Amino acid sequence: MGVAKFPLDYSTGAGLMQCWAPNTADSQLINTKGYEARKKYIIGDSEPVGTFSFMIELENVFGFVEDYAKVTYGMRHRLTLVRKSDNDAILRATGVKAGKVNLTKVAWMMPRVIPNDDSKAELNQLVEDGVQIDVGYRMRQCNVADIPKNATSFDWRLGVRTAPEKPRYILIALQEGKSNNQEKNASVFDHLNVTQMSVKLNDTKYPARDVTADFAKHKFVEYYKMFSNFSQDYYGLDPLTSGTSMYLLTYKKLFPIFYFDVSKQSERFDQSVVDVTVRMKFGVNIPDNVIAHALIISDRRIIFKSDGKKLNIEEYKDAY
Repeated sequence: MGVAKFPLDYSTGAGLMQCWAPNTADSQLINTKGYEARKKYIIGDSEPVGTFSFMIELENVFGFVEDYAKVTYGMRHRLTLVRKSDNDAILRATGVKAGKVNLTKVAWMMPRVIPNDDSKAELNQLVEDGVQIDVGYRMRQCNVADIPKNATSFDWRLGVRTAPEKPRYILIALQEGKSNNQEKNASVFDHLNVTQMSVKLNDTKYPARDVTADFAKHKFVEYYKMFSNFSQDYYGLDPLTSGTSMYLLTYKKLFPIFYFDVSKQSERFDQSVVDVTVRMKFGVNIPDNVIAHALIISDRRIIFKSDGKKLNIEEYKDAY
């Protein structure tokens, strides 16, 4: 999502603050510009070498934080972090000793608003009155699937979505042999000779017509155009003043991400379940150890409801 939303120069400022600097060269390993930018910051002039700090804004992780900017009164916040293997976070040359990430401190910084006596009394009264607050936001969910070896097509059912969840945007990316391997760059993707890809919500296909590609012959510009539209569709950014961070050939060689705008849906979806399926076709047989990633961004609603003493979260029961 970061590759699709951030402009190219974001990596020189706030992007590098959170260790975000995409590769911009053909090589998928060491000495690319993105790698060098990260290395210069992480292994620079620090004492001892390799000690550094970074800050990740939660709006770049959670859709709720990006969309909901009001003061939440009388509720407990909890952030759960589940640690994975170090291998997907480290890139090293062949033969070099395996690296390890050592987190010495993790801090969660959140603004705390202390109301004055009058405002506090009003807030307490709302809680005592059993207030209900309708909260809408864009939920993000990442699905992962293995594609069978030697397959030339793959149908991937991403599951059923029901109220209060409505899929709006879907990003698909493929990787070959990069998972759990420090000698492979887990931040870049592979086109795997995709010739056609589409998404179906029930019986409605996105895009409506077949879009074909031949990456070997540089025939992929329609998928690149769809990808470059993400920031405009999602953030309403004018493409003349802000565009995708990826150059056309960099998209092909490093970040072939397939984007589908499924926000324009039939009215009959409003009161029904939505079955989401991705269909892929390939120009060659799929090799071993290929993984597909799907980021689904959905509209979602929850309710903050008071029981007279405190606010609780309830699922929203009605459809959009």
